[in-house]
Amino acid sequence: MTHSRQSLQIQEWSIFWRWKVLSEIPKVERNDIKKRQFKCKCECWTIKNINLVTLNNWESKSCGCLKKTLVTMRFRKHWMNTTKIYKVFFWIKDRCENPNNKAYKNYWWRWIKNEWNSFEQFHRDMKSTYKEWLTIDRNDNNWNYCKSNCSWETRRTQANNTRNVHIITHNWETHSIAEWARILDKNVSTLRVRIHRWKSIFN
Repeated sequence: MTHSRQSLQIQEWSIFWRWKVLSEIPKVERNDIKKRQFKCKCECWTIKNINLVTLNNWESKSCGCLKKTLVTMRFRKHWMNTTKIYKVFFWIKDRCENPNNKAYKNYWWRWIKNEWNSFEQFHRDMKSTYKEWLTIDRNDNNWNYCKSNCSWETRRTQANNTRNVHIITHNWETHSIAEWARILDKNVSTLRVRIHRWKSIFN
């Protein structure tokens, strides 16, 4: 009766973490005790024999590939955090969603939002045209940060798209002096004076 219940349990719960039970194999005797064994296949297609207790207690998650995957993901995330494209995404997210960012109010009241919920989405949408020397630009300055409204442009291209003489790039986004004045909520004349005196307009 006990044997039947155990067999039924294994059949009903045939997936244990990354293991999938394929079939039961002859028992293995250890310390004069015969233990039930099952032939299992990992998600990476590795085949291994695992005893019943180990499966029922969820003690084995995979053949070892799960740990390698987690280590790789942590390394990749850490590595991407140091790249320019990640910093661009963080900069977009921060100014659109962080009330403590000085530029937040200039995006909030215009209802300009960041439509990328994660860096992975941003990277997937924008990586194909990304180059280190390009800056992100919104085609419509009154619309959201999203795939359909954003593109990577050179500073010269962005300069040609505006009527203003002063073009300034800060944190990988380029705007005219008039646009920066609106974003920073400052007077254009004040910014021009600071530029003339070789001072930063972002202080």
